[in-house]
Amino acid sequence: MPVDVVLEPESGIISYTARGDVTLAEIVGALRQVYEAPDYQTPSLTLFDLTSATPVLTSDQVRAVADFVQKHRPPGPGRAAIVASSDFTYGLGRMYEILVEEFAVDTHVFRDLAEARQWLLA
Repeated sequence: MPVDVVLEPESGIISYTARGDVTLAEIVGALRQVYEAPDYQTPSLTLFDLTSATPVLTSDQVRAVADFVQKHRPPGPGRAAIVASSDFTYGLGRMYEILVEEFAVDTHVFRDLAEARQWLLA
């Protein structure tokens, strides 16, 4: 699976790292894995590292990811940082950021991994 999920115990960040072509099913599968874990709790700090990935998504599929998060993420506040290296991936991240604004997941898109981590932990 091109999306690896790691809980970083020292920071509390749930880190998703994607590589290669990444589909809607793989993104939703990784999210489901975390949301259904018995020890998942909010508030959550989430980092999506897409710097080595090429999302194979349409705008409707980005909306589907946002809808999945809204329906399945346990209630409570959270922060999510998306790190993208390509303009295309950055644009998809911005679209997602706008879609999730309405249900209290504070999301921002970054080009730099260190900057994203700093924002999450601030």
